[in-house]
Amino acid sequence: MQQRVQMAWALAAITLASAGRAQDPPDPADIDALVTRFVKTSDEYQKVFLNLVAEETKVAENFDQSGRLKRRREIVSDLVVYRSHDAKDTAEYRDVLSVDGKPVGKRTRRALEVLTRASQATSIQKELDLINREGQRYDLGFSTDGATINQIPGAVLASREEIRIDWVGRDQIAGHDVIVLDYREKTPNRDHSDAKFYTRYGFSGGIMRGRLWLDAATAQLRRDRWELVYFLPALKEPVVFVRQESSYTESRFGILAPERIVFEVYAPAKAAKNQPPSWFRTARITATFGAFRQFEVATQQTIGAPVQPQH
Repeated sequence: MQQRVQMAWALAAITLASAGRAQDPPDPADIDALVTRFVKTSDEYQKVFLNLVAEETKVAENFDQSGRLKRRREIVSDLVVYRSHDAKDTAEYRDVLSVDGKPVGKRTRRALEVLTRASQATSIQKELDLINREGQRYDLGFSTDGATINQIPGAVLASREEIRIDWVGRDQIAGHDVIVLDYREKTPNRDHSDAKFYTRYGFSGGIMRGRLWLDAATAQLRRDRWELVYFLPALKEPVVFVRQESSYTESRFGILAPERIVFEVYAPAKAAKNQPPSWFRTARITATFGAFRQFEVATQQTIGAPVQPQH
């Protein structure tokens, strides 16, 4: 009996030692090479995604500062990629099928009107803004765009001189080996497009940080979580302003396609007198996707206003 116990302890020690070696971080050059591979797969993802379409089910939720659900809405759409007239920029076009289970009427007519107006926009930015607004018209005050077309970490890490990358270890997702990395901006910045943003909330600056779960064999993204956090002089830890978490799964197009994307927005809570400021999750958008399909036909067509019959 004692001999069997000793043998069991010995085997356990060997297993733990092997696990420890497996988690040892590789050389920095190897980590950098892995990130470079990921950036390339992220670029390829974006190229392939241009010709894909899928049904998206989006659940929008609003919360009060106690965490109680205030409002909820379910929006089902056909999601396609809209390309600008110069073919350099894209937006997510959502042809809304139903809202809270009720079909949306006159969809074809509205789609034609929206695309006609977009084709006549006086700038690319106005064109894309119109397409984005169309897909967000049923949202509950908070929206996100570009999260499906783009893999945000790929763009962030393409120029990573000011990004710190840390090895976390190895794991598994749905039976696939993954490598886990953390990243964060090294220096707080004040890059928000709204000049009054920092004074409005009292922020001194902010950074982006996140975690990647990369497929060990292909370096494709299987999961990611990123957040924008900002610093308040009254608090030791930064506050989360927005957070997004995405998961990806196999497709027949050579990429791991989105399976689920969760986007959260945080807001300052009403604090009691002489209490430090606090923040709470005010909104959450959860998007799930059906099987992705590929366009069978690609055409270039100019859309104009309908011709009125002459009498």
